[in-house]
Amino acid sequence: MIRRFLLLIFLAALLFAVSDVNFFKSGFNFASGLFSKIFEEKVTPENLLSRYDDGTVRILIVPGHDNFSVGAVYKNIKETDLNVELAYAIFDFFNSDDKFGAFITRGKNGDYNDWFVDYFDREEENIIVFRDYLKTITSFAKETDSFEERNEVYHNPTADNVSLKLYAINKLANDYNIDIVLHVHFNDYPRRRHGGQGEYSGFAIYVPESQLPNYIE
Repeated sequence: MIRRFLLLIFLAALLFAVSDVNFFKSGFNFASGLFSKIFEEKVTPENLLSRYDDGTVRILIVPGHDNFSVGAVYKNIKETDLNVELAYAIFDFFNSDDKFGAFITRGKNGDYNDWFVDYFDREEENIIVFRDYLKTITSFAKETDSFEERNEVYHNPTADNVSLKLYAINKLANDYNIDIVLHVHFNDYPRRRHGGQGEYSGFAIYVPESQLPNYIE
């Protein structure tokens, strides 16, 4: 309750600050200013190479979905199971190199690993505050035309309990100075006939959206 009260005070102060017309005339990128409070450090390829030389690259691997939200399904094949299988192949690959410290959120049985469950239970209230903070500043940035909402990739709506886990992963990455977060998914795309092979194959890599301060060209 106290944290939410402090959050409201912060937002009130923020609204007061941006009510000054000179704030907008300054040419300051408002969206970048807001989101830089969340992404406090931008990790560049040069940073990663330097950390690799020091043997300190920390990677968090997130097999998409879980045993309750299984993702795409084809006959008896569930996306969540494929995600775990591929994620552990990646996990084992990085663990074979002493210069990487790899962590993975789920076990081979699909359940969340104990260390992540402990973190979520311990930090749940703070995760909710973190989520509400992000939602509030994102909405405010959109309302002031400082941040453009772009739906470049179609995605089904995410249930609240699932999205809270994703916010937890973002907060955990900040708390533990994770250099790289890899979310593993097998995705389909909207079409009439889902029973046959789709048009696309291969893989896609999604990076931070270009309006965010941790975006790198």
